[in-house]
Amino acid sequence: MGATGVLQLVRTLESRPSVVAIDGVGLRFFEGPGDIDSLMALRRKAFADEEFTVRDWSRADFEREFLEKSWWCAERMWLAESDDGVLVGTVTLAERGAGTEARPAVHWLAVLPAWRRRGVGSLLMAALEARVGTRWAADLARDA
Repeated sequence: MGATGVLQLVRTLESRPSVVAIDGVGLRFFEGPGDIDSLMALRRKAFADEEFTVRDWSRADFEREFLEKSWWCAERMWLAESDDGVLVGTVTLAERGAGTEARPAVHWLAVLPAWRRRGVGSLLMAALEARVGTRWAADLARDA
């Protein structure tokens, strides 16, 4: 039986997380069209062995999924790169809902299999959650 919907989990941030550096890995934001091919290759490799089927994306798919969204800005997509310039992971902060109903959402988290269990996913999520703590600080304070 295959998946028919999207599972959304909710996490309450009690405090802003600290972003702890990992030896051999740096973080940066999406820099433009030159990053798209690397991100599509990362996606293909990161999800290659998953039980669900992930089709290859075209540049148009990427643009539709990210660049054309009303919430998109480059500072919402973090890229983790190894010291030798290899893209090893990524995460994107999206919004679900609109206006006062908008809530933060992890839109995409992917880490190359060879880099898993080395802290890359945690690094990416800490960066995203720190941003959420800034953008949605009033919501976090009200919900606490």
